[in-house]
Amino acid sequence: MKVLHVSSEASWRGGEQQIAYLLQESRKKGIHVELLLRKESAFQAWAEKEAFPFTSVSFSVLSLIRAALKLKTCAKNVDLIHVHSGKGHDVLAIAYLLGLKTPSILSRRVDFPVKMSLWASWKYNHPLIKRILCVSDAIREMIRPALKKPSLAVTVHSGVDLERYAGIKASGALRKILDIDEEQVLIGVLAALAPHKDLFTFISSAALLKADGMNASFVIMGEGNLRTELEAFTKEKGLHNELKMIGFRTDALQLLADMNLFLITSKTEGLGTSIIDAMASGVPVVATRAGGIPEIVIDGKTGALADVGDPMGLAYQVKKVLADKELQQEFTKNARAHIQAFSYQRTAEKTKAIYEEVLDSVGR
Repeated sequence: MKVLHVSSEASWRGGEQQIAYLLQESRKKGIHVELLLRKESAFQAWAEKEAFPFTSVSFSVLSLIRAALKLKTCAKNVDLIHVHSGKGHDVLAIAYLLGLKTPSILSRRVDFPVKMSLWASWKYNHPLIKRILCVSDAIREMIRPALKKPSLAVTVHSGVDLERYAGIKASGALRKILDIDEEQVLIGVLAALAPHKDLFTFISSAALLKADGMNASFVIMGEGNLRTELEAFTKEKGLHNELKMIGFRTDALQLLADMNLFLITSKTEGLGTSIIDAMASGVPVVATRAGGIPEIVIDGKTGALADVGDPMGLAYQVKKVLADKELQQEFTKNARAHIQAFSYQRTAEKTKAIYEEVLDSVGR
């Protein structure tokens, strides 16, 4: 089996890590993998390091036709195309108009409805697309109304490397970075500083907890375009001493275990693999009911939920969890059992089965 993967993203986020896991497992399973990537992207650098064959192109608006022609050329010697991004999906649709005939699979990781434009409606329903892999049931149900054949949308949950957490325990390293003592409650999140993560609600929730007298420090691990606005909002809320943004950390998984609680306040979320990271690290979770999050955080069993954009509800859940040691232990125990279904190996197995199903259906 030969599969061409298409990713148009410039930076490295959770979606790119998911593709990386899939590619590594595909190679182990004997699948020949080729890549069509954005030129000079983080993923190109990774592909070079890992020795995956790739072609790099520009995915700018003015270059989409050229990228589509390149996709058509790259697809001549593969059985299947797997597209992982929005611009890549546009390029696939254009390539179809230019004569591409290779059966294709689309991954969808974002939890907002398909735009009701003629182009968007058509590109989700052209004949090349044989399956749409949704990273959560929530996304699957959201996209089905846009499909002429709703059964093409199936759920394949994202996965993480659960073996990476073996033996990880609180070390105090994060507290040293923040210069705080063991007496302070440490509440944090691992998230890009991007609009959909709604870190303004994280900061507002922190301000409410401070005003309620909680002896806590707060940390945001991640980087993004909203740093300046978030720093200003932090000062506005009077949290410049209590809340620190420490940027992107290569040791984030080791630092997670130092947190007393993981608080994620996203307003949209495909699934939320950083939550799985926290759970695997033994950290109790409070989260919003965004996208696929409730498929990981089962309210009252593996964590606690509040409504999107509700700082008061989130602060209430944080106080409730932190005040009850037995509840924290119950959450972490149940969460560790629940996330066994979210390994990247299982994701790869399900994806390979869908590849075979599609190729059988087109008479490979």
